[in-house]
This record gives sequence, C-alpha cells and structure tokens, in this order.
Amino acid sequence: MASKPIPYTPTSGLSYDPSDDLYWDQQSLSNEIDRTFEICHGCRMCFKYCDSFPSLFAALDENHDGDVRKITEDEKTQIFDSCFQCKLCEVQCPYTVRDNHEYQLDFPKLVHRWRAQKTRSEGVGRRERFLGNPDLTAKIARSTGNLANALNQRSRLHREFLKRIIGIHPKKNLPVFAKRTFTDWAITQNLVGNPSEGEIVLFPTCYVEYNEPNIGEDTVAVLKQNNVNVTCEKGLVCCGMPAWESGDLETFHNKAETNLDR
Repeated sequence: MASKPIPYTPTSGLSYDPSDDLYWDQQSLSNEIDRTFEICHGCRMCFKYCDSFPSLFAALDENHDGDVRKITEDEKTQIFDSCFQCKLCEVQCPYTVRDNHEYQLDFPKLVHRWRAQKTRSEGVGRRERFLGNPDLTAKIARSTGNLANALNQRSRLHREFLKRIIGIHPKKNLPVFAKRTFTDWAITQNLVGNPSEGEIVLFPTCYVEYNEPNIGEDTVAVLKQNNVNVTCEKGLVCCGMPAWESGDLETFHNKAETNLDR
C-alpha cells in the first residue's frame, strides 16, 4: 500500500525557539524534517547551493525512489553536516517564515535544531569542544611563543597531528597568533577603564583580540578621527558563535551572559 502523502503545511512540531520545550522533542523534529525534505524534493531551487541539497536529492533519487521517510540517519547526518549556515537557501526560498508563507520553512534553523538535539543527547565532541573555545586555543598557542605559528605554517607532522586529533585539514590555512593581544594594546593606550566614560565600548571579537589586533587598532583610529569617544573592556570572551554552530547552546549562553554582564 502506498505511503500517505506528507502535507506541506507545518506539523504540530514546528518550533525554531530553543526556549520552547517542543524544540527539543525528537519526534516533533523528525516530523518537521520529513515535511521539509518533501517540500525541498518537490522544489529543488536550492540544488546549486551547499552540498546539503545535492546530498538530499541524490539520496532520494538513487536510493529511496523519492520517499523522504526512507532517508537513513547516516544520510541525514551527511545532509545536515554539509550546511555551514550561509543561509543563501533561506534567502532564496519562496516558502519562508520571513516571507510569511504558510509553509513556514527555515532550513538553516531546522539544521541547527537537529545539531542542538544531537549535541544534547550525545555531548560535545573533542573537535567541537576545542574549536568552540577560541580563548583557550589562543591561550595555548600564545604560551608557546612563536612555536605554534611556525608549526601551523611549516610542519607537516604537526598538521597531520591536528588532523588526527582535532580534524583540521592539513591544507587549511590557519591564522597567525599575534604577540600582543588587542586588549593589551588598548591598556597601553589608556582605553581600558569605565565603559560609561565612552560613547561606545569596542568588542574586538576573538580574531581581532588574538590574531589581527591591528584591525582593532585601526578601528579605534578611525573612531577617534571622527571624534567618537571609544573605550574598551577587559575580560570579554568569545561571542559564543563557534559553540552555537555545533549546537552547544549551554556554552553559547554562558559566553553571551559573560559579555552582556560586562
């Protein structure tokens, strides 16, 4: 007997809000995944974007005769792991929440819901834990002097070690860690003090703080040239984006709260 068609309209399990208990319900997510896959299967506008959609369409065409219910967990993992949250599909999709369409699709948020549930049930992996904590990574790298930079750029053995332990491809260009952080420079410029004294507080981001502090220094120069009173703050941490990307919402919330409190 043929399977009952999957309705395009939202299921009772539709939720993109992590504060909603329904967001964490596995069966509700599964129903929404089937519905979304069914709509994407019939549309295919996004075939030209990231590998998520070619992977989905190939699985349906080559393995399952178009039946989204037969998508395996391994195939689902391949589909969702191919998404890197560029959101081009959401911008181009004609069925989105943003456009107030009745289907209420948001593929990137669906992917993140899947990652968040997977992280909650399986825990944070070693790779995600290390790369999701840029402050610790930078502290370790800077403690070696310039050795980490040299090894990252020149040592094949070291790059093979990073591949096996953390999963970083040997040919991936890695950023150089600066000798002095942006905050250390800001202290020498008397920019670190009471944030209420300035018109703005500059949040440097991990990359500027540890890798290219000159970007922050140039930003301060531009602001001063335009008579904007800028101040900086000690103790700011990673914005939490790397943790968010891996579905580690607890770490993300903790980091966000630290910065917001300051």
